[in-house]
Amino acid sequence: MNRKKNIKIKHSKGRLYKKKRSAARTVLEVIVLTALAGGLIYIGYSAAGPLIDYITNGGGSDTVTGWTPAESTPAAGTDGSGITDTSISSEETESRQTSAGIGTYLLPQGALKSKEALNSALDSAKKYGFGVVLIPLKDGEGKLLYASEIEYIKDIEDLRAGTLPAKAIADAAKAKNLIPKAVIPTLSDKLTPDYVGDTGYVFENGGYSWLDNSVEYGGKRWVDPYLSGTKKYYADIVGELKSAGFEEIALSQLRYPAFHDIDREYLAARNFAADRYKALTALYNSCNNAAGKTAAVMVDVKDVLSGGGQGFSGTAELLSDKSFSGKVFLTLKLTDFGETLETGEGDPIALPKDTAKKAEMLISRASERLGTNLTVVPIISGEGLSAEALAACYKEITP
Repeated sequence: MNRKKNIKIKHSKGRLYKKKRSAARTVLEVIVLTALAGGLIYIGYSAAGPLIDYITNGGGSDTVTGWTPAESTPAAGTDGSGITDTSISSEETESRQTSAGIGTYLLPQGALKSKEALNSALDSAKKYGFGVVLIPLKDGEGKLLYASEIEYIKDIEDLRAGTLPAKAIADAAKAKNLIPKAVIPTLSDKLTPDYVGDTGYVFENGGYSWLDNSVEYGGKRWVDPYLSGTKKYYADIVGELKSAGFEEIALSQLRYPAFHDIDREYLAARNFAADRYKALTALYNSCNNAAGKTAAVMVDVKDVLSGGGQGFSGTAELLSDKSFSGKVFLTLKLTDFGETLETGEGDPIALPKDTAKKAEMLISRASERLGTNLTVVPIISGEGLSAEALAACYKEITP
């Protein structure tokens, strides 16, 4: 299971994103990204009070990125490692949850390259008043950014890019009275199928692995949500992170590739069924159970807003399952939207030129399509905007 196989490759061509859509309603919380003192500052708001949750997508690879702090001398740990190993009681955790500062601070992947970098990033979060830190523990290619102890992958160098144990990372945050949360990309993962059995798409007649494009155009493998190996692998990761002390684990890229008509000749019919979203729900449920019911998912606002009908696609396809009632992190990058919004439901809708009013309209439109059984956390990316523009967005959206 932990050896790279000699795999024959078959591929297909085309874009990775296609559209169809849906309806429902409710936005419960709003979060705005703004820059401050060289760091990434996330300001949260909800009708009930300050928001304490955040997750984001750093690009097509789903790699979480951010400001990389300068390394500094680590605070002395109880074991002299530079990362304090400390245990936090459930009472203390509950107390911190109720006063979690101004929101969630996103750590860059570079913060996990050393103990010093981690402590420096955590100090920055603390300095600016945050109570929650979101830590990327897997990259968009499939590499884990911490030293996993999962037996069947722990010695596979190609699947690990981190050296710090998960517990040490979580404990370092708790030692500074910060709440640690994790984010991991899932199905858009080109490395895992080469090393973990029963995870990647293969042709139904056997022998060939499916790629999302031709090799010369960078075609890559994807993880198949239907397979038992997939459910076990991600549940094992989530369970390991939960045991290590992370209080919530968010699943990003919980989605299918954009299949093409010719793929129907080679792949199982289930991959094209109208209810294929049930496989995403089953994978989420496996992870949620492993996480002690503390898993969440991330979706792109574009996959909520574009198109019509009763279904969602892309990162939001899981929401087509009306039984899903978990937490949803809704990402919004204003630079993705121009003067109009194509909804697939009649004429395009004119969007305000003012960035704050545009954000308000987009979030309002998305809220109309999301079910009331969901806890939704919209996120406004600061890409292409000034801190002042982001602050204006926050003021406009806040009642």
